[in-house]
Amino acid sequence: MKNKILITGYPHTGTSILKSKFGECHDTFEEIVECDFAHQRIIDSSGNKKFIVLKSPVLPLEIRKHKLEFNANYENSFYYNYQIVLVNRNPWN
Repeated sequence: MKNKILITGYPHTGTSILKSKFGECHDTFEEIVECDFAHQRIIDSSGNKKFIVLKSPVLPLEIRKHKLEFNANYENSFYYNYQIVLVNRNPWN
């Protein structure tokens, strides 16, 4: 199983730069196209890399619900094995 990292946040908050920095790591496959999850084409494209880094403009509802309220079924979720990085900064600064 590959380790999947999902980076998300508002536009112009540094998510693209963060994704590219993760992608520079030796054992990381960087998916160029924005997407919500690592579907089979991405996993197959990653070769023998240990990590897959993705960027999504929207935090999937399933993750938001888990973060806002206790969800006992989250262990069965598609996103359970993801590391979620939420970039939150004021874009006016």
